[in-house]
Amino acid sequence: MKKKRPLSWLTKIQALLGLSALAAAVLFIPYNMLKNSLLSSSEAKTRAVIINEENAFGNNTRRFSYSYRFYQDGHDYTGNSLNSKYQVGDSVWVKYVPSFPRFNRIIQLEE
Repeated sequence: MKKKRPLSWLTKIQALLGLSALAAAVLFIPYNMLKNSLLSSSEAKTRAVIINEENAFGNNTRRFSYSYRFYQDGHDYTGNSLNSKYQVGDSVWVKYVPSFPRFNRIIQLEE
C-alpha cells in the first residue's frame, strides 16, 4: 500500500493563490454590479477636476489616464477617468451616489 505524500510548500502556496484569486473574482463581480446599478439610478452630479495621478492601462506603462477629484460634504473623492484624452486641470462632470460618493464615474452631459 502506497503512502500519500504530503503536499509540498510550493503546492500549498499555489493552492492558496488560486483560492485567493477565485475569492477576489467572486467578490469583485457583485461589487461592480451594485456600483453600476446604484449609479444608473442616481441623479446626483457635480464637477470634478483632473489631477496629476496616473493610472496605467494594463501592462502598457506608456499609456495611462489621469484620475479626477471632487468634493462632497467636506470630503474629497477620486476616480479613474479611464480616458487618456483628459489632461491635468481639465474640468469634467461626475455622477455619484449621494449616500456613497465613492461610487462615481465621469459622464457626458447632453448639451
